[in-house]
Amino acid sequence: PAHDALDPPGGATAKQAVLAAAMERGVYCMPGVASVIMLAPPLPITGEQLHRGVAVLDEALDEADRRLDTAG
Repeated sequence: PAHDALDPPGGATAKQAVLAAAMERGVYCMPGVASVIMLAPPLPITGEQLHRGVAVLDEALDEADRRLDTAG
């Protein structure tokens, strides 16, 4: 899961790591409740932009896995 209800505030959770990795790559994702990461692309998005955003999210998930593996 991307969220643990028992994590102390400010703790490094998987969701925070994904959001940070995506933001570093220029894609803004919003935190949702529990294990939710919200995406809100603009309506006039091109296919190329959409594919880039999904690729960045995929990279961010991989990066978050690496960060949490080295932290834990």
